Amino acid sequence: MAECCLPFRRVYGKENYRYTFGELNKEQQARFYEMAFSAEQLKALEANRDEYLLSLLTVEYEENGVKQTRKMTRGETVKFLMKRSGMTEDAVAEAADCSVETLTALRSKKKYTPRLGTMLAFFTALNLEEVYRNELLIMTKLISEIDSEEYKIYLWFKNTVPGFNVYQVNDYLRSIGKSTWTTGYKPRSKAQKAV
Repeated sequence: MAECCLPFRRVYGKENYRYTFGELNKEQQARFYEMAFSAEQLKALEANRDEYLLSLLTVEYEENGVKQTRKMTRGETVKFLMKRSGMTEDAVAEAADCSVETLTALRSKKKYTPRLGTMLAFFTALNLEEVYRNELLIMTKLISEIDSEEYKIYLWFKNTVPGFNVYQVNDYLRSIGKSTWTTGYKPRSKAQKAV
């Protein structure tokens, strides 16, 4: 055992304390991480990750014997992201504090234009990466609202409150006299589930 560990063991009375590799080798690990990647390399890795994530939003199809690709529609993108999250439609609706019908409309109705709050609740429920958020904002023609106060509140929560949820944001919005992102979770009725 390293001599540096003895004062800790004496002060805290943990004679049998077992140190992790990280605790015993902090300095070496810090140097490794500093040397591992330069700022330019980290930016390149981030760009490649975004490019890869966007590539997942393409569909391959065959036309006249020639393989082609196209971007997913909004409905296909929403289905893909929900499937990727591993959540059922009801679970996503509950996490987004919206009705199942809202998700169905987002997924299937081409003419349906959601409110920004609805999209932010969807992003929060699925904890979407920025590249997917931006792509969906473009698809729903809400990208122009990226500078809105509502979006800034979303980013503030995303950057400062780890693991935040829609209910916390709605409570905050109520407390400052603003309208909430969503109107509340409404599960499917038994008749709808049977269909």
